[in-house]
Amino acid sequence: MNILAQLFGIFRKRGLVTSIQEGRRMTGFVLAAVALSIIGGGLYGFAMGIGLGIDTAVKDAIKVALIAGLTLLLAIPIFWVAYRLLGREERPAHVATVPITMVTTVALVLALTSPVVFMLSVLAGYSPEAIYIHIVIVDLALLVGLYLAGMLVYHAFAETKGLVIPNVVGFLMMAVILVVLMSFLSPFLEIGPSFSVGTDRLKDGLGIGVAAQADQALAAAGQAERVSYRFQTTNENGDLVRDYGVTRVGNDYLIEVTLHAVPGDTFQTERRIWVLDGQYY
Repeated sequence: MNILAQLFGIFRKRGLVTSIQEGRRMTGFVLAAVALSIIGGGLYGFAMGIGLGIDTAVKDAIKVALIAGLTLLLAIPIFWVAYRLLGREERPAHVATVPITMVTTVALVLALTSPVVFMLSVLAGYSPEAIYIHIVIVDLALLVGLYLAGMLVYHAFAETKGLVIPNVVGFLMMAVILVVLMSFLSPFLEIGPSFSVGTDRLKDGLGIGVAAQADQALAAAGQAERVSYRFQTTNENGDLVRDYGVTRVGNDYLIEVTLHAVPGDTFQTERRIWVLDGQYY
């Protein structure tokens, strides 16, 4: 089944409109639409994360593809329940075409914009302002998807007026569930250098890679027992008045005085001071 012809035919009262009016089987359309939604979301996610490397791009592609798949998985039963609760008896496959049309159209728009997003990611890398570009693209895609789904309901179903309330209820139920899910998943989706910022948190929550992280933490703690740093200060003229090298091992310190030329203090160079168990040597 030509999924693009089915979707774009809605504007001319053909394609999916004709398929529903003639009572055709929707199996081919549903499978093709689900595949297109997942692939389209994956392409957009890959383009979104490529500026930060292949690993980030792959993670983002998987995430957006999963979001598209989960949205369909939730939307279809939600619309079926909304229709049945309000006394509608349309075939389940026909009811499912409404949310599928919206989600697939959104994924298709995202896929079409992914080359532009890809170029922006490669050329500009990560920028805090980039989040607004993604918001605009996703909002436009949602508006196009919602409009096309509304056109399908208006042209394909015999009793259009009786379907207004079921579809409104369906979209409202979807919105409520998505808000709840976003609140639940917010720690994994918060804005950061990449959409993949939540991946490590999600892995931590599932207990994935904990042993490796524990080993890294122990190694870092072992190294922290010996820390070296340099301490320098200058006066108002920019002249160097203090230049110390400090090495800490446990609770003991070695202070190497390269220069101490503070007015009022004794001028010192090339000295070493040990602080062992709180005693100075």
